[in-house]
This record gives sequence, structure tokens and C-alpha cells, in this order.
Amino acid sequence: MSGLTTTRTARFIAAMFAVLGMFFLLVERALSSVLVLAQTGVDKGLARYNNFTGRFAAKNFADDRELLALLRDAKDVLPMADTLLTLLFVAGILVLIIAVFGLAFPKQFVQILVALHLLKREEPSGESV
Repeated sequence: MSGLTTTRTARFIAAMFAVLGMFFLLVERALSSVLVLAQTGVDKGLARYNNFTGRFAAKNFADDRELLALLRDAKDVLPMADTLLTLLFVAGILVLIIAVFGLAFPKQFVQILVALHLLKREEPSGESV
């Protein structure tokens, strides 16, 4: 073994892209579960303030007013969180596509990385080209 060849380097970088893409997808799945729980909690909390006792409590108690304001703010933020989860999913898929391309075509992948100045070719003697 003479060290990292261009093919080994490309496959290593592509494997790192694959790990990053899988991490994005894992985080997206975990956060989507949290989003479902948050949406359920907000819906139930707002439903509590739609009846007579809830409205009475929101009018007369400062803590209930604060909680109702917090629930309304959370209800406004949840659609944006859903959009961000979609973007995270798309980013994960794109990174995995790059990884598959790098694993399938390592020489072309290295040429692209060199063209983008992310890698630099070196001769076996150790001098940069």
C-alpha cells in the first residue's frame, strides 16, 4: 500500500458525504417526531382555552395569559419548522446523491473536487502540481 491514491481519496470523501447525508436524514426524522409532539401539545393547549373556563382563566390570571401567548407564538412558528424540516430532508438526499456519484465514479469525482479547488493534485514525489 502506497498511501491514498486518487480512487481511495475519492471513495473516502464520498463515504464522508454519505455519513453526513445519513446524519441529516437521522436528524430530520428525529425532529419530525418532536414536531408532531409539539403540534399536538399546542393544539391541546389552545383547545383548553376555547371553552368557558379556559377563557375565564386567560382573562383573570397572569400565568394563563402568558401560557396562551406562548401557545399562540408556538402555533405561528410550527409551520416554519415544518418547512425547515423539508429543507433538511432535501439537503440530506442531495448529499447522499453526491456520495453515490463519488462512489460510482471516483476519478471523475476527484476531477470535480480539483476543479472546485477543494483538493490539490500532488505528484508521488510529494510536490504539488
